[in-house]
Amino acid sequence: MTPYECYCDYIAIKTHFNTVKFDYTKYAGKQKISTSYDTFTKRRDTIFFEKLSRQPDPHKLLLANFMMKQKPFVGDIVSEEGKKIYEQWNKNQQSLSYVIRNDLSKLDEPFSKNFETDECSHPNLIKLYLGNEISLETLVVLAHTFKAIKGWDKKMKDDFIWKEISMKVKKAKSFINIDEDKICKMVLDIFADLEYTK
Repeated sequence: MTPYECYCDYIAIKTHFNTVKFDYTKYAGKQKISTSYDTFTKRRDTIFFEKLSRQPDPHKLLLANFMMKQKPFVGDIVSEEGKKIYEQWNKNQQSLSYVIRNDLSKLDEPFSKNFETDECSHPNLIKLYLGNEISLETLVVLAHTFKAIKGWDKKMKDDFIWKEISMKVKKAKSFINIDEDKICKMVLDIFADLEYTK
């Protein structure tokens, strides 16, 4: 990728994670983004996009940082910290089943208790995520598989922390392969209080 192509990808991924209606994956990142080469050359941070273009996989480096951080700056993405974030994200992608199974062991019993919430408290799943006890991938997979997001949005509609996480969970789903049958069976292996109904 050229520095300008990295810039375009950066803008598209950033827009995906911060705009409700924009979906990067729908058109393989080619939805209309109002940017131009002239705009790019006038930016003060073009040196970071040059550094980004020299990375082995600029797209995945961008994606990992936007998934794991809140509105990362391109300079942070090409830093050593940004590269470490990519390495951890990539490791999670390569062993997603292991990551989820390991995270499931940290949940409370009964299983349903981890999703319960009211206007005054976050569900246990969110607390574990905020405490870095479980991965974003696990939160996304469980929240979508067990249809929790709509209820959480309703019960925590005035919670600013949840609003940020809700957007992240909804947007990250586009980049995570969710096999609901496999996830349900994995949950059943660990939690005796559930019955397989799919």
